[in-house]
Amino acid sequence: MKQTLYSVYDLKSQIYDRPFMGINDESSKRAFLDASNNPEVPMSKHKEDYNLFAIAEFNDGTGEVTPIHPVRYVAGAIESDLKVETTQITDN
Repeated sequence: MKQTLYSVYDLKSQIYDRPFMGINDESSKRAFLDASNNPEVPMSKHKEDYNLFAIAEFNDGTGEVTPIHPVRYVAGAIESDLKVETTQITDN
């Protein structure tokens, strides 16, 4: 099975953090945005400085790691502050 390696890029220090493995972009984005709302994580204090990128694919059957070049933007920590408007649907 192929999984994706993700890394958080810090705009101020200009480095990618230690990668983590995820099943897909959406579940990895959710985990990243949840972490960005944790007050015990430094990222929560400066959300505008952190972005999540997909950096490689990992095949757990062969052990092969294939870089994604260029890296693919997935989400910005600042997105956790955006509010999604919902509309209530009613039957007439």
